[in-house]
Amino acid sequence: MHALSRSPISDTHFYICGSVVIDPSAAIAPGVLIQADASAQVVIRAGVCIGRGSIIHAVSGTIEIEEGVTLGTGVLVFGSCFLGAGSCVGANVSLVNYALQPGQLVPANSALSTLEMPTVSAQSPSESSNSTVQKGKEHHSEDQVTPSVQNGAHDQQSEEKGSPASVSTNAENVDVHVEETRVTTQRIVYGRASLDRVITMMFPHRQPLDSPTSSSDHPDSS
Repeated sequence: MHALSRSPISDTHFYICGSVVIDPSAAIAPGVLIQADASAQVVIRAGVCIGRGSIIHAVSGTIEIEEGVTLGTGVLVFGSCFLGAGSCVGANVSLVNYALQPGQLVPANSALSTLEMPTVSAQSPSESSNSTVQKGKEHHSEDQVTPSVQNGAHDQQSEEKGSPASVSTNAENVDVHVEETRVTTQRIVYGRASLDRVITMMFPHRQPLDSPTSSSDHPDSS
């Protein structure tokens, strides 16, 4: 039985940009993007199989895929990478500046990278947000205290300005109260006018009650 031979690749179903070297025996599925930036290069050796929708993007270095490497669907190879001969990469794997040993297996949905993580400040994000909120509260409290002090001073000035009017009003109230007290203390005699008329009829020469008497009002006794 004769071994099956691979047909030459067709570059009409995938995309190439930059300095890219592909062995004619490599199998590349549709929708694959192979790109090399300036001063970068992509090298794909014989017998390599690249699944649909994969992206190989060389940045500031070389991406070298050795013989017999298999890449599943949706694989991302980015930066400067080396994939050893016979290694197998599962679907939806991301390799960033990473080197695979020959024959190494990478499970699907993995992410491998040798990039240095950004340094984290000593203060955690939660502490930073809490300090920001606390500063906002302090600033808001200062804004509230200032109008309160100004309003208090304004009220005090209003009270001081209005104090003479209140004193005069209190004095008038005291005078009215005294007048009412004097009126109520006077004794009321009912029928006094009738009594005065009767006394005048009986004693025509006598003056009414509480009337001022004078010698000029009485007739001469002689």
